[in-house]
Amino acid sequence: MAEAIFNNILLLKGKDDICVSSAGTAAWEGDPPSRSAVEVLREKGIETGDHRARRLIEQMLDSADLVLCMTRLQKKNISGLFPQFRDKVFSLYEYAYLGEDDEQFKGKDVLDPYGMSVETYRKCIEEINTLLERISEQI
Repeated sequence: MAEAIFNNILLLKGKDDICVSSAGTAAWEGDPPSRSAVEVLREKGIETGDHRARRLIEQMLDSADLVLCMTRLQKKNISGLFPQFRDKVFSLYEYAYLGEDDEQFKGKDVLDPYGMSVETYRKCIEEINTLLERISEQI
């Protein structure tokens, strides 16, 4: 969802020189997005196209300028597996509020709505959208 949302935000802002790609640390390679994710993205006018899940590999991190994770645990896991890339790995909340003194956001995570209600997906998409809008102004 975050990839589709961020691509949409960047497209609307005319920032077409930024490449966004997603991969998971526990993704089932080749899986399509969940039906609920597709449904709520379409409600926002965002299509997922032929997106399929990919598992994160070292080459992806090597070619990335910035790696954004949904949770602090994902950040920790990626930094542990690939310590050479830890300086470019951030949680979404951490990067969205980078340089600010407001600690209330730095300890937050975007929770995975997988298997939950469509309403939970809607709330998650709003949260991701808000954070990525903020990040889009920083890059």
